[in-house]
Amino acid sequence: MSCDIENFVFIILKNYFMKKIFLLVAVTMSMYMIAIAQERRAGPEKKGFLILSAGPSFPLGNFSSTTFDINSNTPPKNGFAKTGFNLDLQGGYHFVKNFGVTGSVFYNLYSYDEQRLKDQLGIPAEANMRVDHWKYYGIVAGPMLTATITPKTSIDFNVMTGVISANSPKAIVSDDGTGDIVNEDWSTAVPIRVGSGMRFQFGENGYFGIGMNYFFAEPRFKTLFLGETYEAHQQLSALTVNAGIGFRF
Repeated sequence: MSCDIENFVFIILKNYFMKKIFLLVAVTMSMYMIAIAQERRAGPEKKGFLILSAGPSFPLGNFSSTTFDINSNTPPKNGFAKTGFNLDLQGGYHFVKNFGVTGSVFYNLYSYDEQRLKDQLGIPAEANMRVDHWKYYGIVAGPMLTATITPKTSIDFNVMTGVISANSPKAIVSDDGTGDIVNEDWSTAVPIRVGSGMRFQFGENGYFGIGMNYFFAEPRFKTLFLGETYEAHQQLSALTVNAGIGFRF
């Protein structure tokens, strides 16, 4: 009688624990399958990004200078450039977490300080003088270092070089606006660009980015100065501050 009771109790406990074990295995397998499905949906780690940005560009050094010696026998290197505009498409790819490559395609435009040039040349204020602008566009690439600040915030440091095509201003100086034309000129040069930027992730793949970079190039233009044609280097240096949006891939 006692054996029958023991067997009965053992069978009940066995069935109870078997059900618990089966339930635990089922829950574990379900959680594993859910994790696999989420990993497949997430896909591989995204290592690339692309950001379109725009912002002001501040000319520096000779590029922004508005003072020169009118009695000099050489053409001035003063650019008379005013605060300009920059449009930039930058992408990057990380080989490892903190190192990768980056590249940029950009366009910069700067108006010309006509009034300061009139003052320097002693041209009457009522004289008809028009000078259009400085502009350049190009493509650069180089190494990139990245530091992670938070899981969704990172900062990049980069040094890039490449090629640009730069345009010198076209000028018309005369009382009736029809004579003394200084033709524009185009020139290529190898620039250097040093910059940093912060990227803030939103959603699954979106980015908001802000950045700053220093740009320098020295293209060679043909210029008309005191009735003579000269070939002279023009320093183009600027500090640019941008903001934009992009995505990672």
